[in-house]
Formats: sequence, structure tokens, C-alpha cells
Amino acid sequence: MTRAREMPAHPLQHDPQRFVFCLLPEFSMLSLCSALEPLRIANRIAGRRLYDWVFCGDAAADIASSIGVTVPVGSGFPEVRSDDVVLVCGGMNVESAASAQVMNWLRKTARKGAAMGGLCTGTFVLAHAGLLQNRRATIHWENQHSLTELFPDVHLTHTPTEIDGNRYSTAGGVSSIDLMLALIEVRHGAALAHEVSEQLLYKTLQAVQSSATITTDGRKRLLHPKLQPVVRAMEDNLEVPLTISELAALVHVS
Repeated sequence: MTRAREMPAHPLQHDPQRFVFCLLPEFSMLSLCSALEPLRIANRIAGRRLYDWVFCGDAAADIASSIGVTVPVGSGFPEVRSDDVVLVCGGMNVESAASAQVMNWLRKTARKGAAMGGLCTGTFVLAHAGLLQNRRATIHWENQHSLTELFPDVHLTHTPTEIDGNRYSTAGGVSSIDLMLALIEVRHGAALAHEVSEQLLYKTLQAVQSSATITTDGRKRLLHPKLQPVVRAMEDNLEVPLTISELAALVHVS
């Protein structure tokens, strides 16, 4: 759940606003594109450049994504203004993806007061840099356990998108769209955010998902045998949801 109301409005002293995407090796291309497309569409709808974006990373040339597509980055890291937004885009093997140079640049940038966020597993890098202490954050479900274990001072949630002040995070995949729509709404209003969502067919997708149902027989075909009793237990305890630990104990897994 996105808590847009908690975000302070960005001052409009710089227009267009700039997004700095710090790409880690094997970053998620889906997460990156899901963040870029709302910005591009917002510019097109407005008929002017509301947003700019640049790419950077710990490389002198190209950085390869998890699907092998490369993105060119400039040499070195850009100077960041106070109203820039820095988004770390992670993906595979994030525990070893960020160099000391990336960490130092992120800490230096944070001291300038810029908003910072993690796309997909980029949250792990922000936590490792000490930039999420006592903040709410989310991350891809495969990395939730390690994040909790290594960084207990981060308040991990299980939402697709999390916003806590000027710290943002997403859980991967298309959840970047939710974050960007929230940021567009804060800076340029709900009407523009809605138009961008319509152009992406995102509201249509959400409506289809909310109205779609799966029969019990269909669920049995789709789910792993260990998940079937978990789903039944969740359905039987909607008023007082069971914890992850209780559900895991039910099927004897960690």
C-alpha cells in the first residue's frame, strides 16, 4: 500500500525534476521499465518535460540487466540536487552487486537530502548503506528473510510499494508503477497520475485482477501441495490473519 499522503510535496524550483537510476549488475529490466514509462507518458500528456532521467552505475560503459540487455551509463556518478530522486535498481545476486563506490556515493547523496528509493532488490543496498534505519521498507519476497535477519532496524512490510518520508521502496516487477504514480500525483496532481495510469492500462489491469476469481478445483491445479492447506488456513482466518510463522509451522517449513 502506498502512503502518498506522507510524502512532502517537492519544491518546484527545478522543472523538469530529475530521476537518477543507479543500476546494479543483473538489475531487473522489468522494474526499471515500469519506473521509466510513467515518466515518459507524463511528459507526453503534459506536452512538456516534467521529468528527466539519467543512468549511472559502477561501470565505465554498459551495465547488463538480468535478461542480458545492457544500458549505457556515464562515467562516474552525477552530482545530485536536493530535489532529485535517486532510485537504486537491483535484481539478481544483490548481496554482492553493490561496490564500496556505490555505497559511498549513496551515503554522500543522502546527506544532501535527496529522496532515495530501491526498486526490486535495490532496497537491500539502501539498507546495507545504513539509509533505512527505523524506516518502513519493502523488498522482493525472495529477499525478505535475509533483509530482516541482516538489518533488524529496518521495518519490513509485505506491501508492493512502501513510502516513508523521502525513502521509497518497491517489491519488484510492476510495483514500480505504483511508486511512480504516487510521485507524479504529489508533484503534479491526481488528474495527471490518473491519465498516466489509463495510458498504461494499469487501472484496467487492477480491475480485472480484483474481479477475477479462481475456483477451488482450479486452485488445486495451480498450487503446490504444501500451499493448499496454507491458502485454506488464510481463508478461514480472514478476520484475524495468521502470521507467516504460524502458516509456515502449519506445513512444517521455515
